Amino acid sequence: MTGLAEGIGFFRTKWQQDNSADIQLHMLWILIGHTKKVDSRMVYNINPESWKPMEKAHEGKLGFSVMVTLLRPRSRGVLQLRSKDPRDQPIIDPKYFSAERDIDVYEEGIKITKKLASTNAFKQYDTKPVVYAVPHCQGLTYDSEEYWRCIIRSNVLTIYHPTGTCKMGAVDDPTAVVDPELRVKGIQGLRVADASIMPDVPAGNTNAPSIMVGEKAADLILGTNSVKDIPLPADIAAPEIISKVVF
Repeated sequence: MTGLAEGIGFFRTKWQQDNSADIQLHMLWILIGHTKKVDSRMVYNINPESWKPMEKAHEGKLGFSVMVTLLRPRSRGVLQLRSKDPRDQPIIDPKYFSAERDIDVYEEGIKITKKLASTNAFKQYDTKPVVYAVPHCQGLTYDSEEYWRCIIRSNVLTIYHPTGTCKMGAVDDPTAVVDPELRVKGIQGLRVADASIMPDVPAGNTNAPSIMVGEKAADLILGTNSVKDIPLPADIAAPEIISKVVF
């Protein structure tokens, strides 16, 4: 195995206005909650109230998990200092679903996952969902719109890639922490060069963009341009992302 996520897919839902993806599917080679393989509870910081019924439902079963990931969230969280003491942990409020549209996009992602599971490629393995009682969603009809929207609200989490807590922006932007050269405003000799300076969440994994930020910071500090001699053919057009998925 090369990692926990053995397959990923990018999809565009009906809520995305252009041809770019707004949903990413992570296919994991385990059932979330299968503690004999990976302690998912610790990895994903899952609420114990939701964890226990999931763990019980997955006990003794073999399977895989599909995680629906929102690439372009409209909701915005808040990071605040708890006190003047730098040793105090900050207050982090992700404000999940403060924008209702995020739930709509997630719901479309679940529909895409269900369509994938109904293809011949998955049917040959007798694929079927593992249904368990989510504490806050009991009494709702399985597979109804109300059921899935409740599931989404109850099982949401952040997956690996927090960004934007130290936003880069114009010098006169009151919401920006660093200027366009990554210098912290109001402090001499200090720059920030990581994913925190991204003004918006990238629609995808943050590893490559973070490397780019670090390389750019090195150029700014050294006063060089390390990419000026790399040829960039002007006639290469960016490939169009498939805007519709047919199953």
